Amino acid sequence: MGKSLDIRTGFLGIDLDTFYHGEDNVINVYTSVNWTADNETEYKQKEQIISDYRIVNDLFELVCWCDISGYEYWVIQQEETNYVSIDVYLKKGVDEYSQEEIQIIANEIAKADDYFLNKLE
Repeated sequence: MGKSLDIRTGFLGIDLDTFYHGEDNVINVYTSVNWTADNETEYKQKEQIISDYRIVNDLFELVCWCDISGYEYWVIQQEETNYVSIDVYLKKGVDEYSQEEIQIIANEIAKADDYFLNKLE
């Protein structure tokens, strides 16, 4: 058996940066997704795809977001890609989650990352 999953240390067994913030009881995730668009309409559509992705259940609420500086800032001024971040708001104390429940959280984070890799390319 491998190393135990641990929300507090950010070890969720997935290849993404995950940081637990105890004061808010939230996991902040930096996804592997960087994205852009060819025009402002497409850019706004992609922002909507990100903000629409949400999972709510008995264990957590997962919400996704990106920097909202917009097309003009990211594409025109900076000539850079935007990013996708995920916040996982935990519904129990961090030490109350079983390994199986942490694995569910990790799987949903990984699934969201894959979704955005496919949807925003």
